[in-house]
Amino acid sequence: GTIEISREANFDTTLGFYKIIDTNGSVVDQITGSIITTDNEDYLKHALDENNKVNFGPGHESSTFYVDDNEDKMFNINVNDHSLIAPFANVISDSGIQKTYFAFGSINGTSHFKVFGDNYLGFEDSEGGGDKDFDDVLLHMKIDNINIT
Repeated sequence: GTIEISREANFDTTLGFYKIIDTNGSVVDQITGSIITTDNEDYLKHALDENNKVNFGPGHESSTFYVDDNEDKMFNINVNDHSLIAPFANVISDSGIQKTYFAFGSINGTSHFKVFGDNYLGFEDSEGGGDKDFDDVLLHMKIDNINIT
């Protein structure tokens, strides 16, 4: 498949994906096997553990995607290792402060991601939801085929 990313925002944003085990965003502690829920104070550490990040195959082995401001970019991907994934974003503001936002509002205090349609996501990069237009970074994922083994 492909992921197309468009960015129109001053803040530097890197989007990525990590593995979740339920629709509430719970993840697995890779050392103990414990379930870590979104209200756990160490959620970020466990969610973004290298073993929880999604590998997008030989064409894009990183779990993250970056596009310069006012640009669009297409990435070729393969998702082979998990059925439930969720987005996250690392944002560096103009003042150099870095924040990580997740799709689950309970972690951030407010949602920073919005679904605009099948496989279309919008992202709001400002703390607290900013102007809530969710168009600072746009992502479109196109799935070419599904192989069930």
